[in-house]
Amino acid sequence: MLNLATFQLVQRVAGLDSEPPLDLSNGLKNKMLSVGLDNAQELLQRIKSETSKMKAMIIDFEPSYNKDIRPKLASSCLLAPGPITDPWTVFLHRQTFKIANVNPSYLSPFDIMSYKYGWKDFQWDMLERYLVQRRIYIIDDWESSLSTIETLMYDHGLKEPDDGTDIPFYKGECDASYDEHTKTANLSYMLWDDEKKIKHSEVLLSVKCSSATEAKIFAALALLYKAKELGLIKILNGELAIGKNHKHCDLYLMLRSSRILFQWLVLSWRPRELMVFVDALAKSETRFLSPAKFAVEKWADHLQGLPVFRIERTKEAKTAIKKFDNVTLDSSFGVIPELHYFLQVEEENKLDSLVRLIHSLKPSAIKVTFNNTDKLDSFKEKLINVIGIPIPGEDSTYTSGPFTTYTSQPKTHTSGSKCLMVVFDYVVPKHAYYTDNGFHVLFVTAREQELIGGEMTELNALGFIYINGGSWQSHLPTLLSFVAHV
Repeated sequence: MLNLATFQLVQRVAGLDSEPPLDLSNGLKNKMLSVGLDNAQELLQRIKSETSKMKAMIIDFEPSYNKDIRPKLASSCLLAPGPITDPWTVFLHRQTFKIANVNPSYLSPFDIMSYKYGWKDFQWDMLERYLVQRRIYIIDDWESSLSTIETLMYDHGLKEPDDGTDIPFYKGECDASYDEHTKTANLSYMLWDDEKKIKHSEVLLSVKCSSATEAKIFAALALLYKAKELGLIKILNGELAIGKNHKHCDLYLMLRSSRILFQWLVLSWRPRELMVFVDALAKSETRFLSPAKFAVEKWADHLQGLPVFRIERTKEAKTAIKKFDNVTLDSSFGVIPELHYFLQVEEENKLDSLVRLIHSLKPSAIKVTFNNTDKLDSFKEKLINVIGIPIPGEDSTYTSGPFTTYTSQPKTHTSGSKCLMVVFDYVVPKHAYYTDNGFHVLFVTAREQELIGGEMTELNALGFIYINGGSWQSHLPTLLSFVAHV
């Protein structure tokens, strides 16, 4: 049974009463707030309907992944060579850290698809670039969830409060990159106004510190000192949590007492992924002539509201990765096979796959072999746009004959990387492109793959290791060689 106040509220929700909604800005003086009661059957029916649709989507996950997503991940060398407990995954993990200086994480195909269906295309494109950048590998295990994907948005700061003054409100960001070996840190900080304009930015290099915590406190103090120097008295910043018995307790309390210098000081903690500007500056080894320009150019997408990602490992993945330290890899990992791999790519997607290979592997040189010159001509303009080098030109050539080969040296490549040789057409015979010191990838369609049988191995994440000089030594298990996993 509904009382009168409840009925009036239900009327307003249904649009039957023109009285404005309850204004809570001045409290609830002389007003009654009531909650309406309604039959939940409509809600339950909607949930049931939407759940049925989602079940149908889940059934479609695997075929959709194999058709549209897996070829892209394979082209980016992100498919792991085996389960997360496989010794080859341990090898991949160790070598990735050695080569790229990143600690890889892992996703299952189900992890990928459960997010893909809820994202717009531009979000997926950004995630794919992030997976390559951070070397996030895909384990072919549909029954497990290995990581969650958090979509974060860069926080531009609080909207300036109306406090009766015309004094602007500023946002401060600070970070520190600490080197345990040298006991030094690079400190960085930035000050923004509420219109997203950089007021001041600075990098302090090789600052002597005893710990990473001390370095971060130094960075925060540098920020606050500069804010006071510039006459900024309303500022947003981050805060560290340190207990009474912490060795830096006195330094921390000094930082906290800096509140007295400002009219407003709002404190908050932010994930490193959302401190993109100061984090990039702190990690840089170069003194920038214009740090502000560097930050804006590098992170313009995030300033415009595009997402930032963070991969959070599940308990299952954390447990498996902890066991990596106990795995001993023997000399069998030093057996190097013929470096000749296939990649299943349909004809219309071959150029796209070439782009992904180049961006992921960053080879020292590129050779692309076509069945005929006409095919190179049709791809020539697109190749120029992808690689950025005229054909022919000072850094690029092509040879014609029974088969046409385009050769280029990219302007950006990984130091010590090998030459990437891509064969666009299955009909090109091996003798026309194969060299003993090359890294070969043959593009084949689904129909052509059936003709290969077991003669070649599909390209996977180990390709990234080999092309960047991975090697195995018995006395140092983190330096290993490349071999395909069968």
